[in-house]
Amino acid sequence: MAVAGCEGQLLELEEATDHTEADLPRQHPGGRQRKVFLGVAAAILVAGAVALGVTWSRPEAITGTEVQSKGFTELASKSKCKYGVQKIDYENYLPTKKYSYSANCNEKNRVITVCFNHNGAEWYGMGGELGSPCADKLENKKLFGPAGKVKYPIKTVMMKGTITAKGLAKNKCDIFHIGLADKDAFSKLTYTSLSKTSTRALKTWAKDDYHVILGFQSFATAFGKYGEAETGATNPMTATKLGAVVTEKGAPFGAVGSFQQGGSWRGTLTKLDKKACVLIQDATKKPVAVLDTNLGSVFLSDTDLLTTLGGITKGKDIGSANDKLLGNLYAFMTGITCNGAPSNCKFQDTPVEICKPKPKGEAAVIVSFMFVIKTKIEISVLVTSASFMKILKVVFAAILKIDISMITKIQLVEWQGQLQVILGFGCGCSTKIASKFEATFKSKSFFTSFASQLRVRYSQVTLTKMVTVTSSVYTSVTQMTTAFKVYGTQAVSCTMDLGITSSYSISKLITIMSFKMAFITVMALRLKIMTSMVQVSFQQVGSKLQAVLGIIGVSSTYSASFKATISQSSFVSAFVSSVTKQYREIQITGSIKINVQVFTSIFKMTQSISIFGGLVAGGGNGGSAAVAATCSLSFASGWKTTLVTSKAFISLMTNIIVNLLEVKASTVSINLKTSGGSGLVATYAIKDCSTTISQKLQVTFQTSTFMNAMIQQINLQYTALVVAKFQISVTVYSSYQVLVTELPCGCIGKPSAKPSSSRRRAPPPGGRLLGDEVQDAEEEEAEESEEEGVLSSLPQTKVFTLAELAEAQNITDASLLRPAESENDAALEELEENAVGDDADTGPEDSIEFVVNSTELEIFQEPTEYNEELDNDDEAEEDELNGDADEEEVMDENDEVADEDELDGDADEEEVMDENDEVADEEGPSERGDED
Repeated sequence: MAVAGCEGQLLELEEATDHTEADLPRQHPGGRQRKVFLGVAAAILVAGAVALGVTWSRPEAITGTEVQSKGFTELASKSKCKYGVQKIDYENYLPTKKYSYSANCNEKNRVITVCFNHNGAEWYGMGGELGSPCADKLENKKLFGPAGKVKYPIKTVMMKGTITAKGLAKNKCDIFHIGLADKDAFSKLTYTSLSKTSTRALKTWAKDDYHVILGFQSFATAFGKYGEAETGATNPMTATKLGAVVTEKGAPFGAVGSFQQGGSWRGTLTKLDKKACVLIQDATKKPVAVLDTNLGSVFLSDTDLLTTLGGITKGKDIGSANDKLLGNLYAFMTGITCNGAPSNCKFQDTPVEICKPKPKGEAAVIVSFMFVIKTKIEISVLVTSASFMKILKVVFAAILKIDISMITKIQLVEWQGQLQVILGFGCGCSTKIASKFEATFKSKSFFTSFASQLRVRYSQVTLTKMVTVTSSVYTSVTQMTTAFKVYGTQAVSCTMDLGITSSYSISKLITIMSFKMAFITVMALRLKIMTSMVQVSFQQVGSKLQAVLGIIGVSSTYSASFKATISQSSFVSAFVSSVTKQYREIQITGSIKINVQVFTSIFKMTQSISIFGGLVAGGGNGGSAAVAATCSLSFASGWKTTLVTSKAFISLMTNIIVNLLEVKASTVSINLKTSGGSGLVATYAIKDCSTTISQKLQVTFQTSTFMNAMIQQINLQYTALVVAKFQISVTVYSSYQVLVTELPCGCIGKPSAKPSSSRRRAPPPGGRLLGDEVQDAEEEEAEESEEEGVLSSLPQTKVFTLAELAEAQNITDASLLRPAESENDAALEELEENAVGDDADTGPEDSIEFVVNSTELEIFQEPTEYNEELDNDDEAEEDELNGDADEEEVMDENDEVADEDELDGDADEEEVMDENDEVADEEGPSERGDED
C-alpha cells in the first residue's frame, strides 16, 4: 500500500479524536507546548502498517541523482539573455568573490534585498522570535559583505499586509523568505500566513530569472505541482550528491554534515514537481529540501530547519549545523539572484549556463544581406509581411544567442528577384565586440546555419545564395538609429553619359567586375550609404559609355536629398575624379550628361529604365490599353456571402492587385459578387496600360505564382478561407472605354450601347452569304473588331488543379479542398481533369550555394550632410518567443560572437575611411578586392 493509504488511516484517526492538524499548536513563545499527538499517531500508524504488511513507497525522482533532465535549456532560446549566454563552473557560480560576469550583480555597491512577510502571527518567520536570528546573521557584514564569506551584503525588509507586485518592486526584493503562522506550520495549507492573492503575486514575481522564494511546509503546493508536506522525518538529515555542492564541499560557511531536524513534527516533502532537484533528504531518503528549477526557488519541508526551535542559534554569528545550513543556502540563493537558477539537476558536475552582463560600450551595427531565394510567395509580398520580418529576427537572435530586442531595425527590399535584408543591430557593446559580430555575419557557417534555421521556421522560403553582405559599426545605438533612417521603399536612378579614354574598348570595360565596383563604391562613399544599396548597369551609346546607377531601398526624405546632391556639378566632378582614382585604367573626358530621377518604388524604377530589365512606361501604367480579369473562386470553408459588401474585404481584394502587380490604385476597378453558396467572382479592370504591360499582365494573371500570392494574401487576413477552386480569364482591350463596353458581365463602369456598324451586310433573302460574299463579310467583321479596339477578342482562361491549390495553402490532402456540395459535381471533375496548368513546384533544392563578394566595402557612415527634418521611425515592438524547444547549436566555436575574456577589453578605435586615399596601382583591369 502506498503513502495515500497511510494518509487515509491518519484521517480516520483524526476524525475519531475530533481534531485536525491545524488545531494542534506547535511550540511558540508564550509557553504553549507543541502537542505530541501527531508523533504518537505516527507511531501507531507505523506499527499498524507493519502488522498489515504496509511499506512506504518513495516517490519517483526525488533525489538529486535520480532527477533527470534533458540538458541545459538555452537561455537565449527563451529570449531572456539580451547579451548572450556563457558557461561557468559551480565554484564560480557562488558569490565568494565579486562577480565580473554577472548579469544582475555587476554594480559596484550591489546589495541583496531579502523581504519577508510579518503581520504579527508569523512566529516562525524573520519577524517572529523563532526566526528573527536568521535576519541577524544575514545582516552581519562580517558574514555577508566585502569582508565576509559571501561578498555581497544583505538587507532584510519586513512587508505587512497583502504582497503585491508593486510592493515587491518598490522594496527591490531579490529573495522572499516566507514566514509561517502556526496554522500553516503543518500539512494543510490554510493561507493564514500569506493570502492566496499574495501567493499569486509572489509566483508571478518569481518567474523572473533573478527572483527567489524560500518557502516551507506545504507552501510548495502553491508554486508548483507538489504534494503536501507530512510529518515523520527520520534524523539525521544529509545532503544528496547534488546538494553536497550547496551545503558541503566548497560551501562558504563550511560543511553542514549530517544534522538533526529539531522539533517534534519534523516534516518531509511528498510528491515533487518534475522540475524539482532534491538537495537534502532524511535517513530514509525522503526529500527535505529541493531546488525548483522552474521558478529558481528553494522549498523546505519544515520551517524549523531555520528556527531556534530546530537548531538555529541566537545572535549574529554562525556556529551550529543549522546556522551553516542557513548561510550556505543564502549563498546559493544569492548566486541565483545574481546569475539566474541552474536549468537542470546536474550542476554539480556540469557547467552552469548564465546570461552575459551588459558589455561595456554603446556600439551598434548595421548589416545588409543580399540573398538569392526560392520562394512559394511573391517577394513583393514577403517584403511587406510583418510575420516574415518577425521570423527573420527570431532566427537571427537564435543563431547569435541574443535577445530579439537587440535587433532594433529591419528593412526588406526586393531587387530583380533577389531579397535584401537590412538589420539595425543594437548590441550596446564595445566596438571590438561589434566588429566580431561583423565577422560572424560574413562567415560561411553563419549563412549555412541561417538558411537552415529559416527553412525550418518558414518553409515557404529557401535561401540558395548570399550574394553580398556589407556592414558598418557605429559608436552608439543612437547614431545607428539615425543612420537607419536612410532606408525605405523608394529608388533613385542616375544616368551618366561619359566619354572614356582607355586601352580597353568600352565593350570590354563593361564586363570587368572591378570597373563596375569602382562606380558602386564611389557612389556609396559619396552618399555615405552601404554599397549593397547601389546597383549599376552599363551600355555603349555611340562612342560613349552610359552608366545607369540605381540606388534602391531609400526613404522619401533621403531620395529627395540624394537627387539634389547628385544633380550638383560639384558632386559629378568629385564622383568622376574618384572613379578614375579607383580604376586607373581609364580617363573620363569631354562633357558629362547626367539625368537623375526619383521613383516611389524600386519596381517603378525597373519598369521605367530598360537597362535594369524593366519595361518602358508612359503615363499611368504606361499607355491607354486596359486589362480585364475575372477570378472565380470556390471555397471549401470559411466563406460568408456578406464579405462581398465588406469594406475591409473589398479593400483587401483591391490592394492585392495593386501590390502584386505594382499598378497604381487609381487605375484599378473591382466588382465582387457571390456565386452559389460558397463562391466568389472578382472582376478587375486595370486601365492606362501600355500594350507591352497589358500583355505582360495578361500572362502574369494566369501563372501559378500569381495564384499562390493571391491566396497567401487572402489567408493573411482571413485564415478560415480555404480555396477549393481557382479559375481566371483575362482579356486585353485597346482602351478602358472599350473594356467597359465589351466586358461580358457589364459589371465595371456604366457600359454604353454597343456601337452598330452601318457597313454590316445583311444576308440575302435566303439567309446565307455565298462565295466571295462570305469572305467579304469576314473581312468587314475583322475590320469592325479592330476599329472597336478589342486586342484579344476571346478571353484566355486558366483553371488551377486541386494539387496546385493544396500546395498554395500548405494542405497535404487535396481532397479536403473540394466543397461538400461539389463532391458529385461531374462538371467540376471534368474541368479539373482537362485543366492544363504549370507543373507543381517540386520544392526548394537541397543544395545551398554560398557566394560572398569580397570587394564589398564597409562604408556606411552617419549621413551628416543632410539637414532635412527626418520622420521618426516607429520602433517595432515584437513579443518574445515563448517556444519551449531548445535551439540547436548552430555556430562553430570559432564563430562565436564575443568571448568572455573580451568583455572587459578596451574598445578598439573604429577605422575611418579616408575618401581621398588612393587605391594601390595594379596591372591591367583584372578584378580587385581592395578595401579602404
